Amino acid sequence: MKKNTRKCGEIKGSLSEIQPFFYIARSGANRREQKARVRDRMQGLFVVNAIAGNGVCPKIGVILPFARCRDEKLRESLFQLHALLARNKDVDNIKAHYAAIKSQLRKDFGDTLQISEHGSLNGFVSFERTSGLFSLLAEHFDYVTEFDDDPNGVATPTAYEAFQCKSYGEFLEWFNNRAISNEWGWDHCYPHIVFDDTGLINMSSSVPSDIVHPAFNLADYFSIRPDVQNRKITVKLVMGKYGWADLFLTLDEDSIGIDLSYVYPPFDSMLEWVKRIARADIPVQFDIDEEGDEKRLAVLSTGDPSRIFLRVTDVYDEEKVFVEGIVSRSELVQAFKDEFLRFFSSEFDPEHWEDSDDRGYSLKQRMLTDSWLVSVPVE
Repeated sequence: MKKNTRKCGEIKGSLSEIQPFFYIARSGANRREQKARVRDRMQGLFVVNAIAGNGVCPKIGVILPFARCRDEKLRESLFQLHALLARNKDVDNIKAHYAAIKSQLRKDFGDTLQISEHGSLNGFVSFERTSGLFSLLAEHFDYVTEFDDDPNGVATPTAYEAFQCKSYGEFLEWFNNRAISNEWGWDHCYPHIVFDDTGLINMSSSVPSDIVHPAFNLADYFSIRPDVQNRKITVKLVMGKYGWADLFLTLDEDSIGIDLSYVYPPFDSMLEWVKRIARADIPVQFDIDEEGDEKRLAVLSTGDPSRIFLRVTDVYDEEKVFVEGIVSRSELVQAFKDEFLRFFSSEFDPEHWEDSDDRGYSLKQRMLTDSWLVSVPVE
């Protein structure tokens, strides 16, 4: 899909390439703020949506990537903080983890960076509005003023400006002269560190709850050997009878057949999984229940946005690997898109998916009218 220049408004592409970043933002964004793309008045104010349950909470504010910190020692400390925050998914004692984070903050930042007492430790972490934080950002950071925004891929920053607000008061005046508020008076903003748990408003209303971001990220520990070639991926869907279909996934000569049951319908989750991969919103995985056996389809980052690691394992025994390998991200997405459209246009039989109501017809209509699925081919 053609990339779009975006100077403000809701970012459609994945933010994975610029995470982690500081995000100073107001909660809530109206439709005009979401839709804005090139308004001079709003330049530099971007809508980022924090995932909340099966929906999202839109916010609007400025993005200051850690990578744009001009002080090397400070930048290193911030990336170490990010690693500590991200470890939340692997810990059992959250109270002790909070204490460890606070101790690290005091050691590295004194009173400048203070985690919010009531904020969550997901990928959208809230911090207090300290005077020292704004002085630090003004001295050392740039903020993003323009993106090349690819809805089916990543959002790439193309322009920055130095952050110049040395206090929260200065920032509040700057922000409210640009934002579009429906209320009388000034809206308040809050600092966040963002490294995960972002989504799109128009994709969130039907996001299946079984789409998971696994804590383990391959690219944090390994890189692709120079001699490893991409494996060719083939996707085939076959209609069965009496509430069954089959997914055949092939990497070169290795293939796995997965039973798809209307009792545990997988197509909405499968489509959302592919959408996440298209946006480079990875790692991401979901499970298919075969009415007994369960298969896990997972995609991990390799550090190269164009190449991903795909593996299909047994849910209850992850050492049991059915297929795995490095594949082209765009080829995987296009293979699933093409097969979804072919299958639901010419082979899917609603009568054999659900015989007690119109569930099969609803699924077919939903798939063939999905705006992303019927969009132009992936580059």
